[in-house]
Amino acid sequence: VQTLETWVLCVQNDAFREAAPEKQYHRGALKKLCYGTNDLPAREQRDHAINVLTREDALGLLRQRASFRRFEDAVRDWTQVSRVGE
Repeated sequence: VQTLETWVLCVQNDAFREAAPEKQYHRGALKKLCYGTNDLPAREQRDHAINVLTREDALGLLRQRASFRRFEDAVRDWTQVSRVGE
């Protein structure tokens, strides 16, 4: 969850694109920066993340982060392995 929130922050806030916010802030601070509060219901957190991560520029911004590139590579590898058995 913290990684996803970090990705949301990197898309929605220029200040987090170069830095590694997950290493500079504790989880509560990241959550507040991401959602504006620590008490946002899970459904609203999900909706906010979807709105941010479906922005036209989101994928390009996320691909600048090593953690997202590793995730994307792992998903690609997993989908290729799962197709072998088809």
